[in-house]
Amino acid sequence: MKLKVLLIEDSDDDVMLITSELENAGFELDMERVYTRQGMTKALSRDSDWELIISDHNLPGFSSIDALFILLKNELDVPLIIVSGTIGEEMAVEAMKAGAQDFVMKDHLSRLGPAVKNALDAAQAKRSARDYQQRLRELSTHLESVREQERAAIARDIHDEIGGLLTALKMDVRWLNRHGCDRDDAIDHKLNDMGQHLDQAIKCVRRIITDLRPSVLDDLGLLAALEWQFEAFCKRYDIKGHFEYPHDILEHPRGEQDIVVFRIFQESLTNIAKHAKAGEVWVYFSCDLEQMCLEIADNGVGIIEENRFKSGSYGLVGMNERAIAMDGSLQVSPNNGGGTRVKLLLPCTEKKEKQDDMRSEK
Repeated sequence: MKLKVLLIEDSDDDVMLITSELENAGFELDMERVYTRQGMTKALSRDSDWELIISDHNLPGFSSIDALFILLKNELDVPLIIVSGTIGEEMAVEAMKAGAQDFVMKDHLSRLGPAVKNALDAAQAKRSARDYQQRLRELSTHLESVREQERAAIARDIHDEIGGLLTALKMDVRWLNRHGCDRDDAIDHKLNDMGQHLDQAIKCVRRIITDLRPSVLDDLGLLAALEWQFEAFCKRYDIKGHFEYPHDILEHPRGEQDIVVFRIFQESLTNIAKHAKAGEVWVYFSCDLEQMCLEIADNGVGIIEENRFKSGSYGLVGMNERAIAMDGSLQVSPNNGGGTRVKLLLPCTEKKEKQDDMRSEK
């Protein structure tokens, strides 16, 4: 089995022993040896395809803990096994917490082969789980996109078909009111009732269409849609609201981000209405060439930590998944002075498209 190993070891004798153990365990080694911080950094920057790192614990001016932090800093998910002559129990626990896959004492190098195999198996399982999670996320994003398209199509059909029929019926009732003759009070009353029912039906249709796909989002853009939604929310729940944005805010190109931001905003307001018991809400929205930011804060009771991701509650989970699908992040934290603060950060559409192009080229 071929294995690309970065060995961090300053002892020539130990290098020979480790190499011999790995070869005896059936590995065909493609190995590079370093023994300084600079050497490790150069090896990682020159080649990111390392399958395993084996590190001595104590080196002059360098340690396995330092090696783990270098991996973390470079965001490299490579299993690291510590091989040491002297490592205390506390230090071993600290190393495992820092991300070490395993540790092997130099006087028990016979454990190295099995430890390496376990580390490689664990790394493969982790990659498989990560790939599976990514596929699930992509599927969820695709289904969400399809659902939004279906919502838009249903909204158009309701507007064109049912909305048109109701409007025509309303006009017919008005015509009967104007031109009807020899009517008694009962007929007049019935026509008035019909007119009121039709008015209510038209309002319901408009509300359903707006819930399915807010036309203001497509007609006027994201900022106007957020302001409209926030104003309706504050009016409905009698909450004092503050909506702020920079006067020189950039008008970003409209795209799939808009509906994601709008749905996250809707869900945040719904959570406030259901759980926060807030009397005041603040919204801040900004967008520049690099990043889009949306913050929603309230002065309510605040979120209980154990309720954030409790079983059967998918609001915050869905918001977080929507953000991740757009290469963004969602932070939910206590608000200064009480309540909850939700902060959504997304790369701007143009920047995200460039990142996607770079990924596809790779």
